[in-house]
Amino acid sequence: MVHPLTWISRAASVSRCVAVVLALSFGSAFAGPDTLVIFPAAFQPSLADWRAYRESQGHQIQTVDSPATASGVRAAIQRANGSKSLKYVLLIGDAPRAGMPDRQRALTTTPTNYVAAKVNVQWGSEPWIATDVPFADLDSDDVPDLAIGRIPVASAQQLAVVLRKTLDYEQKAAHGAWERRLNIASGNGGFGAVTDALIEAAARQVLSQTVPAEYTTQHIFPGMTEATGAVIAVSFAARARQQISEGSLAWVYLGHGRATELDRVPTATGSESILSVGDVSKLRCSGHSPLAVLVACYTGAMDAPRNCLAEELLTADEGPVAVIAATRVTMPYGNTVLGCELLRACFRERPTHLGDSLRLAEQKTLRPVADDQLRLSLDSMAAGLSPAPADLATERREHVQMYHLFGDPLLHLRRPAIELPPTVFESQAK
Repeated sequence: MVHPLTWISRAASVSRCVAVVLALSFGSAFAGPDTLVIFPAAFQPSLADWRAYRESQGHQIQTVDSPATASGVRAAIQRANGSKSLKYVLLIGDAPRAGMPDRQRALTTTPTNYVAAKVNVQWGSEPWIATDVPFADLDSDDVPDLAIGRIPVASAQQLAVVLRKTLDYEQKAAHGAWERRLNIASGNGGFGAVTDALIEAAARQVLSQTVPAEYTTQHIFPGMTEATGAVIAVSFAARARQQISEGSLAWVYLGHGRATELDRVPTATGSESILSVGDVSKLRCSGHSPLAVLVACYTGAMDAPRNCLAEELLTADEGPVAVIAATRVTMPYGNTVLGCELLRACFRERPTHLGDSLRLAEQKTLRPVADDQLRLSLDSMAAGLSPAPADLATERREHVQMYHLFGDPLLHLRRPAIELPPTVFESQAK
């Protein structure tokens, strides 16, 4: 007769062996998720193809129904990070809006945060900044630790469009010259001659020191003529929209903006918005969709009474594949520093996922500099702006809070089929 303790010992041994086998076979599954997706339950059917594709790339994905409050979202993220494996958060659903019926809020939204504004209120902004960035801060030091993005859709059908466009970008888009093109459109400054000149000089300095020579930079602005080296055969606004549709690694707008449109420019028959929500359906980016970066006020105001321009661009069937935009009033110095670090992240660090590019840019924007000549130059230029920034660190922090990725943080930003060695990029980005 075998002693009972012997059976217990043998059972424990078998359990340990089974655990080892399972750990070896499915170790990544037991390590905890690297990606958390938070969304209203009604959107679940539209996630299937996207989830299968991301898991085939090695991602461990956990899903959670949208909590009713921002504190509930933060708690869900902390729970998902119990094994310290979390790297990415995707929020799906629009931000709740004032006056929205409770049922619509529950079925279609995922909450955001509101933090007090201290600097941009001097430029006429609201006293509160709508921001998802605190969700990415795991240790409450005001620095994002996770890459986070939001797909601000109101229905499962809209979500299906965005995710289909995301997968087509990675799986079907053909390599071509568009991947080496950076298209830029500037609006009128209007801050005054001195400030406008400083902003223009800072933009030129950042572009020349961060974009590798192997990339083509096409920069258009109102009033361009043959004498400036480019022919604007149609209105500037029409040319800017054409620039988006023709495809590029990124389309960058620098200038003024509102929640539903970019700045207006004069035409022979009056003024015309460079791009508004009414123009989005005319875009034809299919097959070579750019990342749209809107360096402007309010264009990412996800809590505005109606869909903002960034939301309309992302959800358009043939619009950009992702959008980076701000929820509130932005300022020249903060814009320039965050834009500089975003370009550096894209062309120097070159992470695989778009969300990591923005996360790195945010972290470096918040970091004080001592021996970074480009950043020190931007800080010195800030003294000449009107009004001059009184607190550079706080202005940088508010811009990190305002700018958001509208789209999938796991998106693989397109790279040319043949790349130069990293050292070449790095030497030109320094």
